[in-house]
Amino acid sequence: MAKKEDISQYLEKINAYANGKREVVSTGFPKLDEIMGGGFPIGRSIEIFGDESGGKSSLSVAIAGDLIRSGKKVLLLDTENSYMPEYAEKLGCDPKKLHVMKTLESGEDTLDALGNIIKEGMVDVVIVDSMTNIVPHEWLENAAGQGAIGRQAAMHGRFLYQTRVDRISNDVSFIFVHQTRAPIGETGPYTIRKSSASTQILHEFHVRIRMSRSHQIKDKDGKIVGYQYRAEIVKNKVGPVKGSAILHYMIDTGFDKDWDLLDYAVEKEVVEKDGANFSFAGEKIAYGEGKAVAWMRDKDNAKKIKDALGVS
Repeated sequence: MAKKEDISQYLEKINAYANGKREVVSTGFPKLDEIMGGGFPIGRSIEIFGDESGGKSSLSVAIAGDLIRSGKKVLLLDTENSYMPEYAEKLGCDPKKLHVMKTLESGEDTLDALGNIIKEGMVDVVIVDSMTNIVPHEWLENAAGQGAIGRQAAMHGRFLYQTRVDRISNDVSFIFVHQTRAPIGETGPYTIRKSSASTQILHEFHVRIRMSRSHQIKDKDGKIVGYQYRAEIVKNKVGPVKGSAILHYMIDTGFDKDWDLLDYAVEKEVVEKDGANFSFAGEKIAYGEGKAVAWMRDKDNAKKIKDALGVS
């Protein structure tokens, strides 16, 4: 039985959790921060989902980089065995400071180990990419098609229920990465693809971000050098803000945050755009978007824009 003082301390934490101002950390994308309600909410759960090659895993690792720079300890549970340190570095995440965990023999073993890490308060943020690959021991032993229906969903749900108190007490954040898929039995061009996360855990997500590839970015020779990704907030329980943000991703260098900052500054009329002319504080800075982005790459120029926007 829990001691009276332990219960009292826990109730104080719950009261602070419910009524205190929640900490947020910038994702590094000012427009995404805005539509999320100020930034990445600490102590909450976020789902990033979308079709294949939609930028989901890349965005989660890029956000991890900014969380690490803010002093947070981040753990990546790489269930798909797809993590590459050199790619994380390209996305702005220090691979030496990102803790990476692989799946154990079974889903139960993996989630038990993760639960102990959360209980001990060893990390601040956990990225799971993805829950779909965490399967129960029964699935590994039985022949194909003999696994109990719903066993995986029940295991995922039980994990989140059992760790809820520890997640709240230790202010642990979660980022779940999931790919969309068509519901069983539904086919055709108008089928609505849904997150592969089970309904057992969907209610746990405070923010849900749908990622999709919007447009190709080509150079002057017509070669594809990047993509525009759309990050759309489809659920937000930590703020009234919804909407979408366009993120520029370059194949060779990762997310182009200078380009995103320029777009945000134009939207907020901090940078004035008249045709192809860009100006700031009454002075012309560039002719053409490419040259305006190049101007923004100068750290002093970027700082001026950020100060004018009031973002970090």
